[in-house]
Amino acid sequence: MTAARSHVGDPVDRLLELLLSVRRQGSSWRALCPAHEDRNPSLSISRADTGNALVNCQAGCSIEDVLAAVGLRTADLFVDRQDRPRDVWRGSGDPVQLPRPATGRAEQRPQRRTVATYSYRDEDGRELFQKLRYDPKDFRQRRRDGTGGWSWSLGDTRRVLYRLPEVVAAVKTRRTVWLVEGEKDADRLAEMGEVGTCNFDGAAKAGQRTKWRSEYGDSLTGAHVVIVADRDDAGRAHAEAAYDDLLGKAASVRIVKPATEGEHDDLSDHLDAGHSLGQLVPVREQDAPTDEGPRPLVPARRPAEFPVEALPAVLADYVLALSRQTQTPPDMAAMCVLGAVAACAGGRAVVEARPGWREPVNVYALVVMPPASRKSAVITDSTRPLYRAEAELTSKVDGDIVEAETRRDIAQKIAEKARRDAVSARPDTRDAKLADAISAATAAAAITIPARPRLVADDATPEAAVSLLAEQQGCIAFISAEGGLFDVMAGRYSDKIPNLDVWLKGHAGDPMRVDRKGRPSERIDNPALTLLLTAQPTVLREIARNGQFRGRGLLARFLYAIPASNVGHRQIGAAPVPPQVSEAYGERITELARLLGHYNEPAVIPLDPDAAQLMLDIERRIEPQLAPDGPLGHIAEWGGKLGGAILRIAGLLHLAEDPAGGERPISADTLQRADSIGVYLTEHASAALSRLGDAATETAAEFLLDYLLSVDDLQEFTIKKLMDRLSRGRFPTSESVAGAVAVLAEHGWVVEQPAPARKGPGRRPSPRFRLHPDAHTADR
Repeated sequence: MTAARSHVGDPVDRLLELLLSVRRQGSSWRALCPAHEDRNPSLSISRADTGNALVNCQAGCSIEDVLAAVGLRTADLFVDRQDRPRDVWRGSGDPVQLPRPATGRAEQRPQRRTVATYSYRDEDGRELFQKLRYDPKDFRQRRRDGTGGWSWSLGDTRRVLYRLPEVVAAVKTRRTVWLVEGEKDADRLAEMGEVGTCNFDGAAKAGQRTKWRSEYGDSLTGAHVVIVADRDDAGRAHAEAAYDDLLGKAASVRIVKPATEGEHDDLSDHLDAGHSLGQLVPVREQDAPTDEGPRPLVPARRPAEFPVEALPAVLADYVLALSRQTQTPPDMAAMCVLGAVAACAGGRAVVEARPGWREPVNVYALVVMPPASRKSAVITDSTRPLYRAEAELTSKVDGDIVEAETRRDIAQKIAEKARRDAVSARPDTRDAKLADAISAATAAAAITIPARPRLVADDATPEAAVSLLAEQQGCIAFISAEGGLFDVMAGRYSDKIPNLDVWLKGHAGDPMRVDRKGRPSERIDNPALTLLLTAQPTVLREIARNGQFRGRGLLARFLYAIPASNVGHRQIGAAPVPPQVSEAYGERITELARLLGHYNEPAVIPLDPDAAQLMLDIERRIEPQLAPDGPLGHIAEWGGKLGGAILRIAGLLHLAEDPAGGERPISADTLQRADSIGVYLTEHASAALSRLGDAATETAAEFLLDYLLSVDDLQEFTIKKLMDRLSRGRFPTSESVAGAVAVLAEHGWVVEQPAPARKGPGRRPSPRFRLHPDAHTADR
């Protein structure tokens, strides 16, 4: 720990610069001895007649320990390096020659050794200073002096929390930060995969001024902090000081202590006794979790599983095999497979329930699963045949495209020559030449270049989506595993102004026309847009806040699936999809795209008589459920489209069973299977739309909980404080806020705080509430 230093300058001044609490006493100085835990300055420093430094520790520390603690060597105490070290040490008697100490007390002092070095770094990982731990237990700080050595005084070096880069990352990702009293505990937390930190100067002695600094708290702004207090007065005082500073800065903060009961026990003692972090004991009553913790505001539901048996055998076999390979719920693969069939059939077939009612077979499908659910793997595997089919279709028109481009280029050159001839024609031939030029230009303009077939897109502005639809005769599928298309709908490319027309009309098949300055207008008479999206649950809450999505009926057009997650219970090394199963599925999708791609007009697929009667029965079943007090009353807008959705699914099942099925009617059996899928979709739509806010269960309390969890400065609040922050449109009165808070309190999401003692007469303090410590992680 020592380093070579320059010996230029006064040795006494050099030493005094490295010591703390230096004060002059006549011709000598007193300072805190750096070699032991010194409370009252016990180190004496004076200057010999030769100019050399004389040092004496009243507690008996050896000269080696004193010098080593500040990074010096014996030679640093001499004006002339050749001087013999014989007058450096002063004990109770005359100076003696080093290195033997002068007193028996110093001889008995154990040799100090460094047992740990802790590096304190800034947010970018640059080292600011180090803290050294010694045995016997002692600590010193040092920083690099810029010359290859160490300065044992921090000076104006910035003081930061230990492991600050990890703390910054945890704040951004809303991970819990554990605030402990020492680096040893923080490092142990890191070994456990947690984020631990502390301040370098530890806890102050009982009765002394706290060592917690406000700038430490600034680094934890927005964090979820758990303070682990050591079991002693100093630890409790330190925890309380940090807690008080973090209120209003941290997103949440609470104090816990070890479950062990030994005096001075810390987190390591708690863990060494076999306890877990979850068994740390809350110090404050309000930090103690309730018996049950926060309870969901919307009763937990377990929607039905997808009826895979309702799918044609070639699809069902693939769904089960893909689900097994990826260890995901069959629901996700089933919805993706239906989306893949719709990408081929959408716009190329319609189902006619009866004269006057036709449904296109394109669908909007949304699968909601939490992170790490392998959404991308499922959607990629199930839609891969679409890209192969697209490549096959493109290869078949490449020759036509080249021919058309060549004919157009020649026709344009002929038209240009005819135009020049007309310009330079004699008066007697000008009319004839003009007629030739007009005819040539018309012929050139009539030559169209076939578009390269597209089945799939993944992202586009609304304007680009219209152009794609126009180019592909009204048929295109947008497929995405991230749900980013909702950002596009919400106005990512249009200054946050939603443009929903293309998405609304593309589902219903309503004609659309777009006129743009400087470009030909684009018209699509029968658009058929298919959407296949997977997203995380947070996307539901985000789109729920967009009133345009709900108000204009976009959300009612989606078919929802919210499968139960099996993350944590998946089989490792699951069997892959058998090649024959994958090939059969891929060939069926390719065959669908190949056959239906040749249709210039959508095939009209009727219901056979039994199916037509069954459809009437389905309608009679659905209609009374749409009443306000009926099973579908809370999602009546979605339920009103359920019959049409069942017809669309029946068309997809019919074509997937037989790609040439556009020439025969849909049977009652196929419609019955589509109806069973409709029952599944109804349960999942009810669950999804409840979270989205379209159901009656979307209460002011749910909105308020969303708000409290989205901000970092309302860990504690009053009704008045909420009134100042919330929209008066949703919460017009204090009573409406109080009612929502009462519901949250009833379900354990907020806890009313004990009223402070009243000091004399006057108005009673407003009730204060606090978010439950588990609010950010509890199941909603």
